[in-house]
Amino acid sequence: IANQTRIIDNKFRIGIIQDQLIITEYIGTENEIVLPDLFEGKKISIIGESVFSAKAIYQITIPDGYIRIADFAFSDMPEKVVITIPSSVTDIAINAFRGSQVIIRGFVGSTAEKFARDQKIQFRVIKYE
Repeated sequence: IANQTRIIDNKFRIGIIQDQLIITEYIGTENEIVLPDLFEGKKISIIGESVFSAKAIYQITIPDGYIRIADFAFSDMPEKVVITIPSSVTDIAINAFRGSQVIIRGFVGSTAEKFARDQKIQFRVIKYE
């Protein structure tokens, strides 16, 4: 993949930062989303800054393999949003959900659970992985 952004499914713009694939922009119109996990056989591992900022989305599922959610990735969303975060995510930026009404779904003992507790965000436990 060259050092430029590419588009997946007419919904996501993908880029590369330090050899890792990153979602840099959501250009779709759906309000229930499952993020892509692969691009040209390589794992996508990061949700970039402001990707879903101010988007009217109700439900987002992040697949296993993602490791980081950047600042403002889900900020200022106008609707209450349920975001499912896998255990593979170990880095959630402090302002990732700033100004949004979020319910985080995740696993007991995960970074998502700790983040939700620390930030006083509603957390729903997923029973199995």
